[in-house]
Amino acid sequence: MSRIEITEAELAAAYDEAIGAEDAGLTTVDLVELTGWGKGKVLVTMKKLIGAGQWESVFVRRTSILTGITRPVVAYRPVVTSD
Repeated sequence: MSRIEITEAELAAAYDEAIGAEDAGLTTVDLVELTGWGKGKVLVTMKKLIGAGQWESVFVRRTSILTGITRPVVAYRPVVTSD
């Protein structure tokens, strides 16, 4: 398995860019579009960041462009720590 070199700053920058858009969380599709990475790299990266306690998985509501139905989908956001 190849090692993926990423920085939390890259993901945090993508999150900050999109945070005002809809809900407080980025879907896999959002992260692919914002980072330019492939879906596989995004998923592996998020799994590592969640395991490290730096990001968390949440549900956000999104409206399907095909059906118009709003439903919860998995998204990710940085864990907020109060220091």
